[in-house]
Amino acid sequence: MGYLDEVAAVIELGTSEAGTGSEFPIFRGHMPDSTVLGDKAVALVMTGGAADDARVEIDRPGLQVMVRGASIQQASTAYEEAEGVMLLVKNALHEFTGQPSSSAFHYVGIWQRSGPTFLGFDQSWRPRFSTNFRVQRSRT
Repeated sequence: MGYLDEVAAVIELGTSEAGTGSEFPIFRGHMPDSTVLGDKAVALVMTGGAADDARVEIDRPGLQVMVRGASIQQASTAYEEAEGVMLLVKNALHEFTGQPSSSAFHYVGIWQRSGPTFLGFDQSWRPRFSTNFRVQRSRT
């Protein structure tokens, strides 16, 4: 299981525990632009993490999460819905510690670094949000 798959598993568990079913599929590594896939999406992107220090057994990858909602031309509540999904994702990840299922890593912690930030609307009038996380994990 790769890093972004592990993060997706934490999000899926955390949002289902909150009693929500998500119409926002999670994509790893990119935000798809295809209208065939639908407007609503969550994207997980690995970013530059923190520099290594004396504890080489600790990985510090970075993480950016982006949420894109439906077009406001199709749903008047698209902004609020996308913002709500971003907050659910933030709540699932922020201060998470533990081991995602099927992972070889123990997560020392995941902490929100910024946001969520409204990025504006794309060319199809879909609201976009972003936030960044600091991650620490160690091999179990």
